[in-house]
Amino acid sequence: MSSRRLMTPHCRFPILGSMHRDQALRRLPEGHATAIRLRDEGLDDEAIARRLGIPVEGVPPVLRMADAKLAALFASAPLDQASSHVGTGKEEPPP
Repeated sequence: MSSRRLMTPHCRFPILGSMHRDQALRRLPEGHATAIRLRDEGLDDEAIARRLGIPVEGVPPVLRMADAKLAALFASAPLDQASSHVGTGKEEPPP
């Protein structure tokens, strides 16, 4: 089985107003944030799968979803209007 690496540049979403990437990651569901952090640390799909307790085939879709949620967070309202769980159905409507 291939142990290819899926990497995201650390600077892809560096800052949104006063929100830094690390703050944005804390707003994602835990599994998605963990997947991104593990990828950023250089772990391959197999290692990420073991850490998340999912099949290795599930890693690319989880990372795509996590990246999409992170991008949505950066595209959304300023920090004070952003939800703590983007994409989970728990978003708060803007005032």
